[in-house]
Amino acid sequence: MTDLETIIELAHEFVTEDVVKGGGGNTSVKNEETLWVKPSGTTLGGLTTETFVAMNRIKINELCAVKTPAESAGREERLKNMMAAAVENDPGEMLNLVNNPEYTDVLKKHRNLLAEWGRISRDKDLEKYRK
Repeated sequence: MTDLETIIELAHEFVTEDVVKGGGGNTSVKNEETLWVKPSGTTLGGLTTETFVAMNRIKINELCAVKTPAESAGREERLKNMMAAAVENDPGEMLNLVNNPEYTDVLKKHRNLLAEWGRISRDKDLEKYRK
């Protein structure tokens, strides 16, 4: 049994009236190469190997040595991009592809569709998407 399978089995055992009454809490396990993290919004009782986000520990460790900008927004952006690069799978489809050049056409299409819907529905919150 792998470490991940063991933590899943233990998590399932904790979901009892006497131990965990809600959905659960933070759960993770790691080995030399990978850190598996239980995403928010998932329950201990429903965990499977596919539920966990797998992160490359070598890439995570690079965070310790990286020189970050002094300016807060730049620093946050740099670290966010490094963490995204460490993700080996994305079961909850949480990665933001807005800044990925491969998705520029998709982004433009969706923004145009959103702007058109705002025009048709007269939704004032969507005015920012109008050109």
